[in-house]
Amino acid sequence: MYNYEYSTTIAKPLPQVWDAMWGPNNHPIWTAAFAPASYVVTTFEIGSPFNWLDANGNGFYGQIKNIVPLQMVHLEYNGEIKAYQKQNNTAATWANINEIYSLETNNESTQVKIKITIGESYFDYIHNAVPKALAILKLKVERNLISVVTTINATIENIWHAFNTPSCVMQWNHASPDWHTPQAINNLQVGENFNYTMAAKNGSFAFNFEGTYTEIVTHKLINYTLADNRLVKILFIKMQTGVKIIQCFEPEKVNSPQMQQTGWQAILNNFKLFVEAN
Repeated sequence: MYNYEYSTTIAKPLPQVWDAMWGPNNHPIWTAAFAPASYVVTTFEIGSPFNWLDANGNGFYGQIKNIVPLQMVHLEYNGEIKAYQKQNNTAATWANINEIYSLETNNESTQVKIKITIGESYFDYIHNAVPKALAILKLKVERNLISVVTTINATIENIWHAFNTPSCVMQWNHASPDWHTPQAINNLQVGENFNYTMAAKNGSFAFNFEGTYTEIVTHKLINYTLADNRLVKILFIKMQTGVKIIQCFEPEKVNSPQMQQTGWQAILNNFKLFVEAN
């Protein structure tokens, strides 16, 4: 076994960083660097088991070896999971594999350290994924990304189609009944653009919601940059029952963060209603 250590400094208070790391709707955002649309099932208590799963029910299981709120989390791995079933014959391979996440206040910033004990064969994977995960975490916290969440009872194929097909977008993309999307153009490819015209039905106001795609993993992840350079990250997490969508966006400066979160959540709620009704 070998020990690998990584760290970053985030210019935000420690409680905000802790929540961004371990909040149930925040954790999948930065751990997407390890596996897009993966998630953890646990109570986050000392001694409690955890399952770290991907969209196909494959992953790893272990236990929370130790946890000190606002200070550290120690994960001990015990084996692999295939199609939601623990593979007990893999326990020997995963013995002594650990991850320790620690946080410390550094002036008005927070230092995050990750220590991983794992076999040398995993070095390339870990050395690529961990710095990327820390970079996503730092970006989310320092740029104050806001999350909205829903879970939809439908197949991931139907959800992906409805989310990205212009004729569907025109039916669900509004925050209130007095608004609509009369036109939608979408070229779902990295480096290409989308442009949704959002307008009041009485004709009093309209604007273009547009951006450029920066990362796409089919049925799992969409990242894009809006025309004003704000970031948006969307995860499609296929679970045993339903699909959870976590949408993170960087707020603009005019309206309050609370108002923006309410509006984005209303649109996501409309999307859920549209998909489940069709």
